[in-house]
Amino acid sequence: MSEPECTDTAPSNIHMARNGASRNLTEGAVSKHLLRLSIPMVWGIFSIIAIQLIDMFYIGLLGEQALAAISFTFPVTYAVFSVFMGFGVAMSSVVSRLIGAGEHIKMHRVLFHGFILVALCGTICAVLGNFYARDIFALMGAEGAVLDDLLGYMHIWFAGVVLVSLPMIGNSAMRACGDARIPAHVMGVSALTNLIMDPILIFGWLGFPEMGMEGAALATILSYFAGLVIGLYIMIFKMKILVNPAEFGWLKDFGDSARRLVVIAVPAGTTSAIQPLLQAFVTALLAGSGAYAVAAYGVVTRVEAFLFVPIMAMSTGLAPIIGQNFGAGLYGRVYEGLHFWMRLAFFWSLLTAVLMMALGGFITSWFSDNAQTIKLAQLYFWIVPVTYILANILPGWASAFNAVAKPHLAFVILIFRMLVLSAPACLVGAHLAGVTGIFLGLAVANILSGTLTHVLGWRYISRYA
Repeated sequence: MSEPECTDTAPSNIHMARNGASRNLTEGAVSKHLLRLSIPMVWGIFSIIAIQLIDMFYIGLLGEQALAAISFTFPVTYAVFSVFMGFGVAMSSVVSRLIGAGEHIKMHRVLFHGFILVALCGTICAVLGNFYARDIFALMGAEGAVLDDLLGYMHIWFAGVVLVSLPMIGNSAMRACGDARIPAHVMGVSALTNLIMDPILIFGWLGFPEMGMEGAALATILSYFAGLVIGLYIMIFKMKILVNPAEFGWLKDFGDSARRLVVIAVPAGTTSAIQPLLQAFVTALLAGSGAYAVAAYGVVTRVEAFLFVPIMAMSTGLAPIIGQNFGAGLYGRVYEGLHFWMRLAFFWSLLTAVLMMALGGFITSWFSDNAQTIKLAQLYFWIVPVTYILANILPGWASAFNAVAKPHLAFVILIFRMLVLSAPACLVGAHLAGVTGIFLGLAVANILSGTLTHVLGWRYISRYA
């Protein structure tokens, strides 16, 4: 039996409202859609980063032991985040294509089932995380009072991981409907809540008990809970994309919805989780050249994280545009969207490359006053930024492939870049020329992977456009 068609009067209609709560991305200028979706995402991404920085700042006031403890948690929390970021990518891809195809009831069903699926995954993660937390962190080298402190933090964090995961799904669904402002505001509310609750719960202000690191974990959970409540209210009562599940039979076709999401979420989440492994590998290679080399690399990766926020935002904004138009069969608009994204990425990459080559050493001095660290960071900024133009192509193509339900292409390309090109190139470079060779290895990998991705991507898209 075919899906019932939604009409303007049907209660399950997606409500492409004039006020912009939901937008049809298959009409109007593609360039305007991309800018409108990308600009708010810059604020949203900075909000996510802010939550981590706020925690680091207040926990740092507790002393070096607490700071060391929270540092141990980052690889684990990032791995968990990667799983749910994968589901967010999948939700954006599936929902945008269903909207483009006009299959609104199926879209409502997938969204509802996605919340259930992620809640189940979050619950499993919470149980396993709390059960194996001590073993995991002991294996990472944590011990004594540091281990006790971080376990107090992680037990609360794992207990609330469902509340951390669900806003990612909701925000992705809202972006898939063509609205990036609301998800950005939701993430901003989470960051503001964390800013307020961190000192209250960590230090026991306003009559609350002094909870230390456990208070920081609870503040983080509460901040995401605040974002979840606001997001659910908007999706149910304003955008009306999360509807009464009785309309489509509650768990009817749950298996189909889960399959649609999982086939994209698994490779997308895995790719996201592997990226820190490459950084860890490069750090280990640099450690052979001394602490200054490691410190320099730590600075440049953090600087690049801020520089590339607009690239991340544009890649995220590109996905619903590609998804809706691909779902509607408007392949010319898919081609147009990719072209415009490439131009924006080119100019931003060129600008940041020039700035870093000219001012990299000066910017590094904001983080370190050691002459050797500054010198090595400047060396990096003389070598690698030249390749930004090609390196920054990859996020856009990965977003496009995920949006058209070809996550395996994004997965293979990014794994090829990290494991086949970057790691061996850095290893050979380290053997031949030490720190300079490692940086040259990263540059060569950027050039080769960017060129290959660009050629293969256009060959694939040209079959439709």
